[in-house]
Amino acid sequence: MSLTRATFSLIDSAPVNIKDYGAIGDGVTDDTSAINSALSAAAGKSILFPAQSGSFYLVSDDLIIQSNTVVYMEPGVVIKTAPNTFGTGEAIFKMDEKNNITIYGNGAVLQGLREGVHPNLISFGVSITGSTNIRVYGLKCIDHSGDGFVVQGADDNTPAFSQGVWLIDCVAQNNMRQGLSIVSAKDLWVDNCRFSDTNGKEPSAGIDIEPESISALYGIKITNCIADGNEGGGFMIDFNTITADVDIEFQNCLAVGGTGADATGFEISNTRTTGTTGWRFALNDCVAENTGSYGLFIRNINKTFNGITINNFQAIKTNIEQISVYGNAPIAFYSSNNPVHPNPGNIRINGLRIFDSVAARTPYYISVNSGNAWDNVVINNLEWVNTVGTAVPYADDGITNTYISWTPTPFRVTRTSDTTLTARWSGWIIDNTGDTGLMTITLPAVAPGLSFSFEVVAAQLIRIDPNAADRLWPFGGADGKYMESNTVGSTATVKANAAGTDWVVERFGTWVDEP
Repeated sequence: MSLTRATFSLIDSAPVNIKDYGAIGDGVTDDTSAINSALSAAAGKSILFPAQSGSFYLVSDDLIIQSNTVVYMEPGVVIKTAPNTFGTGEAIFKMDEKNNITIYGNGAVLQGLREGVHPNLISFGVSITGSTNIRVYGLKCIDHSGDGFVVQGADDNTPAFSQGVWLIDCVAQNNMRQGLSIVSAKDLWVDNCRFSDTNGKEPSAGIDIEPESISALYGIKITNCIADGNEGGGFMIDFNTITADVDIEFQNCLAVGGTGADATGFEISNTRTTGTTGWRFALNDCVAENTGSYGLFIRNINKTFNGITINNFQAIKTNIEQISVYGNAPIAFYSSNNPVHPNPGNIRINGLRIFDSVAARTPYYISVNSGNAWDNVVINNLEWVNTVGTAVPYADDGITNTYISWTPTPFRVTRTSDTTLTARWSGWIIDNTGDTGLMTITLPAVAPGLSFSFEVVAAQLIRIDPNAADRLWPFGGADGKYMESNTVGSTATVKANAAGTDWVVERFGTWVDEP
């Protein structure tokens, strides 16, 4: 039963009913003035949006929700923008410098018209700017020329952020710029929401976190959300020019689908060398699946910050279009030659599963563009399944302090020619299957954490040769002396000692030390 003035006539503190103020909902009459009058009357009270009499409520300007208001929307409510009326910054539901508002959407739809191909014409379904304690449940925003939802500072930047905003069980679909833009917020919680089919204006993301220099991004928690079929990234985080402390966590989120070079799953980029020192960014139990581009793309993360931590990430059939701008692989790390981002590194991934049925290719690609090498990239427990074939995991030779541990067993690679190892080979088993002669393996300079294993499979010499300043301890009589074996089944592991001064050797079978 629709709630009307009559049903509430004998009830104290009944919700304000927008139809009592002249809203019709026939899809023809402009209901903007009537609804705004009702919203003004509902300040400090509750307000009801009953199901419309026709196809939708038609509006031509912002609907301004007042502070201390509870909004109830009946199932089936649709509010739609009139043609050629909404400009940049306008929204069907607008809350600028408002406090203590709760919206129970019950699946109600705020619908735009996807007007304006110009990239600077950006309007919204819900705009929350400089506001506090805003709760939105079960609201759907579709077809807007900008974003379904936006959370940021006040229109006049005072305050410079919104705080205590919840978006729960909401949907954004077929908007032109983003499903949700997060520009400046504290204590923001986005839970069980879906952001799909964004297209038409860059970056066309599901969720885009892109702050400005005065922004705040603290206490941001995004849980149990899905981004699917977006033209751009599913979940994009570009730290840009922010100087304040950062605290962001993603938990149990899924990025799926999307086509083209920009359709990444999770994209994290551009921390700077100055500004914030308090830093926490975590990506926990998240999945990218069937994305057109990289399932995980990390770019220009400066090691001078606390870095980023990723726990239990899965990339399932990602980069299906084999985008090769940053290397043809399911996931990629890239550092540009840019003085704003000069020292990439400090990335820790604890648990990474890559399932690839697209091509015989490396599971990850780590590269730089003539700038400083990545430093301190750690991937613990990498599980790699490729149903097509395999290729040696790729990282530029300039990568330093990059360690990968494999599960359930170490990655094995076969070499049949002289090879100079770098840190990216750490943790691997190297054998000489098919070799027809002496193969010299030159070790890198010893450094804490490095470890390499060797197995003689063909009855040909494998020679393990350290740098002139490093010793294969406790074997060999001096620094720089090699050891070698051509006895099938012989194995050896060399591990850097804790001080990073010598290699500690464990070997089995028959090995001969250089005199």
